[in-house]
Amino acid sequence: MKIIQKILVGFLALLFFSGASVQQFFQSLHHSLLDEKWAVSVLERAWADVIYKLEEALKLVFPNAAKFEEEVRDLTLKQRAAIEKQASLTFHKEFDKKFTFYKGVAKDGVVLGYVGVSQVQGKWGAIEYAVGLNDYGEVTDVLVLNLTEKRGKPIREKKFLGQFSGKTINDPLNLKKDIRGVAGASISSQGMLDGVKKVLFVFNELYPVKEKPKDEE
Repeated sequence: MKIIQKILVGFLALLFFSGASVQQFFQSLHHSLLDEKWAVSVLERAWADVIYKLEEALKLVFPNAAKFEEEVRDLTLKQRAAIEKQASLTFHKEFDKKFTFYKGVAKDGVVLGYVGVSQVQGKWGAIEYAVGLNDYGEVTDVLVLNLTEKRGKPIREKKFLGQFSGKTINDPLNLKKDIRGVAGASISSQGMLDGVKKVLFVFNELYPVKEKPKDEE
């Protein structure tokens, strides 16, 4: 589909869902012809979807936490290179400048786990997501906070995200091997898989991960 067709579809969607007037629609269309980047950003907003606010997502991952402590961490160039090689991924120059984790703490001070919050590139825009992690470096939950997708919206559903539960850096974490992608949204599926893998490997690099007792395996 050509760019002008995408622009028209996006504006029609905005007109329908936001209740904008016809005059506003054509004013926006006029602006879009003058500034293509602005038009594309409007098109992206037409397909944008906010599922959870950060506070909601944190409480869903660790409902028994009395508080969440934000920790912003960084990796050395050597650590980044090692993770990229081991995990077969590439850090994003904008999304991965720093890495944010939220430590879930119970009333008695016990650390329940961590939630890594990051972004990854989907087909139509950035996908913001949260990954719950326990002391053993296992994924406990994955939630999509917001995304800009046309056909890839099913990646926010439990049917897809639930496949990551219990995964560690020792799992393949590959589409068609241990993770089944969303039909018709292979780019977004791969992007989300890479995002979870990124948080997993960064967490294992930055935090002490306990060895899981054999009787709990």
